[in-house]
Amino acid sequence: VTDASYSTLSLVASTDGSKLNQQNVVINGGYYGTSAANNSQSNTSNCITVIDDSKAYYPASKRRIKASQKLKGYSYVFGSKIKAKTIHYKKKRGKWRRRREWITARINGESVNVNCTLDSNQSKNKHKKRRKVKAKIKSSGLSNNWYKTKQQKLKTVHKRKNVTYNDFFFE
Repeated sequence: VTDASYSTLSLVASTDGSKLNQQNVVINGGYYGTSAANNSQSNTSNCITVIDDSKAYYPASKRRIKASQKLKGYSYVFGSKIKAKTIHYKKKRGKWRRRREWITARINGESVNVNCTLDSNQSKNKHKKRRKVKAKIKSSGLSNNWYKTKQQKLKTVHKRKNVTYNDFFFE
């Protein structure tokens, strides 16, 4: 905002800045607007860009798995990311403490490009004896691979020994 108007600045922050046709608004950079404004474009009504979700599962009475998944939209600086993280806990002396175990974090399914038209298969798997395991798929900020997802297309799998939990990004 070139004229330092607070009302114009709040309007840019609350809506998608690319749709504003005002002379005192200059957009520099690739990401503008909020994630809600980025997700509500008319041609991408069935796609979603930003997801941050975590759940807890109890495979045994004294064991717990914390499963988290993230999908970050496009940014010229940081690029686009899909993450799956699995953390193992064991209850000891009345408290949940992180303990080593054979756990798995997996990303599996289809993501779509920025126009929600071209599908691409995504697959990444990590299986280790650790307290925490992460599986990440990244694209650089300069590439055209923007990660979005459609309903029931992209999922994460969190596993401890023979117990498996599937989480879809967009249900």
